[in-house]
Amino acid sequence: MPSPPAPLLQNLASGAFRSRKIEGENAPDLANALGDAAAQGLQLFLSMAMVAPGAPAVVDPVSTSGATAGPGMLLPPPRRWA
Repeated sequence: MPSPPAPLLQNLASGAFRSRKIEGENAPDLANALGDAAAQGLQLFLSMAMVAPGAPAVVDPVSTSGATAGPGMLLPPPRRWA
């Protein structure tokens, strides 16, 4: 599953700022930075996520959407030793 693109998260952050009345000259820049950081974090998390064996995955070939239901679980990210 791909992570949401940065512009989508920037729009969400901008809307959240407006709803909480966060205004100012640099508010749009802050929303853009928050959206970029969130997109990068989600991309990193999703690139490291692995599913343990036993988790059946069902994917509809037409819409390419799918769901997982079964006895599997997410594995922790691999350890990187320096």
